[in-house]
Amino acid sequence: MKIKRCIAFFVCGIFLLMAAQAPAAFIVEAHSSGLANENFEGGGKESVWSRAAGTTASKSIFSGTYSEGLGTDEYIYSYTPGVDQDNYSPAEGTDFGNGNASTGMIGGETGFYNVYITWPNSTNVGTTCTITVTNDGEDVVNSGIDMNGNNANGNNLWLLIAEGIELTNGQTYTIRQVTDSPNTGVSMRSHGVMWEATEPILAPVTITESDGSTNIEEGGPSDSYTVVLDQQPTSLVYITAQPYDPNNLFLNDMQPGEPVVLTFTPDDWDVPQEITVTAVDDLLVEYDHTVLIRNGCDANSIDGSGAGDPAFKNGFAGYVEVHITDNEAPDVRISETDGSTVVSEAGDMDTYLVWLLFPPTDPVTVTIMADEQVTVDTGAGPGSSATLIFTQNNWDQPQVVTVGAIQDDVLEYVHTGTISHAVSSFDGGYDGLEVDDLIVTIEDDECGAWGFQELDLDEDCVVNLSDFALFAESWLTCTQPYAEGCDDLR
Repeated sequence: MKIKRCIAFFVCGIFLLMAAQAPAAFIVEAHSSGLANENFEGGGKESVWSRAAGTTASKSIFSGTYSEGLGTDEYIYSYTPGVDQDNYSPAEGTDFGNGNASTGMIGGETGFYNVYITWPNSTNVGTTCTITVTNDGEDVVNSGIDMNGNNANGNNLWLLIAEGIELTNGQTYTIRQVTDSPNTGVSMRSHGVMWEATEPILAPVTITESDGSTNIEEGGPSDSYTVVLDQQPTSLVYITAQPYDPNNLFLNDMQPGEPVVLTFTPDDWDVPQEITVTAVDDLLVEYDHTVLIRNGCDANSIDGSGAGDPAFKNGFAGYVEVHITDNEAPDVRISETDGSTVVSEAGDMDTYLVWLLFPPTDPVTVTIMADEQVTVDTGAGPGSSATLIFTQNNWDQPQVVTVGAIQDDVLEYVHTGTISHAVSSFDGGYDGLEVDDLIVTIEDDECGAWGFQELDLDEDCVVNLSDFALFAESWLTCTQPYAEGCDDLR
């Protein structure tokens, strides 16, 4: 999730989100501009992108055997859980399409995963393809995948290609996509693939959080959770609690970020041991944020020879999600749906949420101002500006802003608009508070904004007799239409 201002119970900052591996998935995009290109092998020609949840506004890829050569007809995507950092954080229940939704599970651990693929809407793929997914069991082979129109559920959606497969932390797995037969046109397409965890494989360990959650406040009281083994081990068992972010909390009497190691023996394995969690009271304005504590386990013989109970060797006991309340300053929070704000001149709208961090002493007015590319609406109808009012009663209740695009006749392709926010109040903590601008991605709807079909020779976005006339004119200029100097219209 892209965050303009840090949102309650989410990690502040993209780097921390990735380091903490919050509920997330791993996406590899072909020919994308920002996500894990080193995990993709293959060649082809760039095309428009899929709009499946979590994909970036980057080019997809297609291949074939046109005379000018479009590269190979094979794509290979790779993923190593625990090594490749998760790069997409869908909320639980995020719609992937085709009846599938996000699990909201934390990725990167040994466990079970669903695997998806997506590509842009297509009508000109000349053959089917085979997609093979590797895992700890037998390969999952998907044959005869049709990428055309309504016959292909992966068009701008995530198509489930492997369900509940087992992956092991540190092992590399691949998705291999190949065309099923030779083709003289477009043989296959892809925008990217995604692995999402469905269930980790846990060691026989129980973690119990006090009051069902772990909540702490800078300068406030600590919280705690207990750890106990579910079965008697045949050796010593070590539970290591390791915070992902070293600057936000400390455990027991350790220094901030240092791990705590609990030792269980075959005699005291069923006696719960406590871990105390305390927030670091710093001067940073961090807003409410979340830190994950990873609880791993290992085993060793009592005499230290190295042989340990295999049920606990190199195991994973689960995460504890710690919610930290900041104590620095009031602020205005902005949350974009699905991590971004995307609208189109064709009428597609998007929304984002606004609320306050701390209760104000007087009403707070947030004035929303749009540039010439977009409109904003808080309930009174779309316009160039709108207002939100927060009081002592509704300050923490998110209010919705609806964003639309200005329809014009200018060919602008994909462009952006800017929404700014001004804060005013008799509460001096809020009055004049700076709020980050929100950048809106706008999809154009003018002819040519998304390219032209291959048969649209006059590039007027309509395939008709005028295109046939151009085809015939070019054809008649050559005795051999494919000879040197002639247009190749295949």
